[in-house]
Amino acid sequence: MDALAPIFRLSPALVRVPLAHRRVSRTAAFCLALALAQVAGCSGVPVPTASPIPEPPDRPTAISPWGPLAVASREGGLQALATGTLEIGDSCVTLRLRDAVWLLVWPSERTWWVPATQSIRFRNTDDSFAEVSAGQQVMVTGGGDPGGSIGWIAAPVGQCATHNRWWVVDVESA
Repeated sequence: MDALAPIFRLSPALVRVPLAHRRVSRTAAFCLALALAQVAGCSGVPVPTASPIPEPPDRPTAISPWGPLAVASREGGLQALATGTLEIGDSCVTLRLRDAVWLLVWPSERTWWVPATQSIRFRNTDDSFAEVSAGQQVMVTGGGDPGGSIGWIAAPVGQCATHNRWWVVDVESA
């Protein structure tokens, strides 16, 4: 039996109505309910809507830029490991190894610049988070320039653009 059956059980007068008339009555009741629902929707009563998911608070915006980070829209896929000192300057973030300096290229989807602390918050591939800052010894998984189109979100400027590039895959304190 359909959803309107309990209504007819409550009214003995309707139960005695021939079956053909009950179907018409049920159809009329359904149409009336549908019409009322449409009118209610147009009555100016606000309809609840899903609010958009807010971005993380330190996600780069016009107010909070990427800072000195070199940021690309794609990720590197190399898995070499480098351990060195993180250097954060006015225009770039580098990794100083014994005898070399590498410009770190960060993937846009997993990187946040934190202006208040001048640090970098990063989500690793295992979904753990690391927050690193200038002068810190870090281990960076990734590798040299994988080639192809870079797709800069925040391109390096000045001298930073001349450094060798290291594509960051994971980062943690050493």
